[in-house]
Formats: sequence, C-alpha cells, structure tokens
Amino acid sequence: MEFRTLLHRDMQGCVQSLGSDRVHLPADLAGQSPAGAAAQGPCYVSQLMLFKENPFPGGPAPGQIGRVITPSLFSCSSRKPIRRWRLREPVTVEFGEDDDLVRGPCRPP
Repeated sequence: MEFRTLLHRDMQGCVQSLGSDRVHLPADLAGQSPAGAAAQGPCYVSQLMLFKENPFPGGPAPGQIGRVITPSLFSCSSRKPIRRWRLREPVTVEFGEDDDLVRGPCRPP
C-alpha cells in the first residue's frame, strides 16, 4: 500500500502520480470550499491510496485490474470531505504498466 497527500492552493487542475498510475484532479476542486472560506483563498487536500492487490474480500469485480486507487478530497477550511458527485468535472484515474515509475509532485494536466 502506498499513500500520497498534497495541499493544493490554486484553482488549477493537476495530475498526480502514484507508482505508474495517474490521477487527474479537475480545476473546480478548490472552489468547493464553504462560502466563509473565501477570505482564506481556495484550498483543498488530496489523498491517494494505492493498493497493489485488491483489498476487498471476494476477489476483483468483473473487468477490474489488480490495483485499486482510492482518491479522497478534503476542504482546507472545514476539513470535511469534498463529495465527488458535486464536481462539474470528474476525477479520473489512468492505470499504467506495473513498473513503479518515479513518482512526481502534482503537475498541471
């Protein structure tokens, strides 16, 4: 299992890498902060967990590859989760070859 947590302080989307997999975070995430947080500026925290083997009992679902990534998003001001169903753009995951490429910081899409 691998973790990656980053603090985001701008309205740009980004691509985070975890192993050979990439997670595309949309630009509208920072705008999900509550109205009172506007004085602090847009801010959110992304947390990625990579399971190299399926962590769920019963085996993989049909069409599921071996690895599982769970992206979690949080508002800086309230520390509450940002629900993905409220986003205008989706959070997407690209699974690469399982060769443990170098992991870099968040970069623009």
